[in-house]
Parts: sequence; C-alpha cells; structure tokens
Amino acid sequence: MKEFLHVCETALFDDKGRLSTINIFDNINTDSLPAVHAKFSIAVRIPSDTNAKEIKLEIATPSDTVIAVKEKKIKNKENTFIFRFINVVFNEYGTNSIKLYINDKEYKEYFLKLTKQNETM
Repeated sequence: MKEFLHVCETALFDDKGRLSTINIFDNINTDSLPAVHAKFSIAVRIPSDTNAKEIKLEIATPSDTVIAVKEKKIKNKENTFIFRFINVVFNEYGTNSIKLYINDKEYKEYFLKLTKQNETM
C-alpha cells in the first residue's frame, strides 16, 4: 500500500482495522493570532519494509519553533497510525512543517499552512 500523511478533523480505525479520515485539510484560516486549533488528527501510513521500531511527528512553525511532538512505539510490524492533537497553538502565519521521523531519522516533510482569514468575507 502507498504511504501517506493526512491532516484531518478526525481519524479512526473500524472494527476490521480499516482507516477512515474525516475532512482532510492542508490549510487553517484564522482572523487573529495566536490561533488555537482545538482538535485534529494526523493519519500516517509508512512503507512496511522500513523496519521501524518508533515513529515520531513534529510540527514546527515557519520560523522553525517546534509546537507539537507525538511519538509511537511500533509493535507487530504496524504501518498505519493515528496521532491526535489537542489545543495546538499556532503563533505565526505561513507554512508550518510536519516532519515524520522513523527510528529517530527524518523520513519526510509535509506542510500545513496557516493563513489570515479574508477580512472582506
């Protein structure tokens, strides 16, 4: 199966282990800072041949300040994961990075934008 990282409102596994993601997004609109995102999930699938023992996500601002970190130990050759985040505070507009680490080595980088809400709306 293909690898991915999806930022979404929520993600869950059903009773058969199938992943569902609800409302995938790559941009957060806000009219002021700091912006607190009350709840979101990140669903990740990594290649099954990585020999991963640990996976980590790190969210950082455009100025490279880390604002959230989540880690999971891997058991039984899992390769699909859900990370849940609560009350993450974004203090600057721009492109935030989401770095995926496998066994403490940076594997890939994804992006999440924080934009100023259009004031004419």
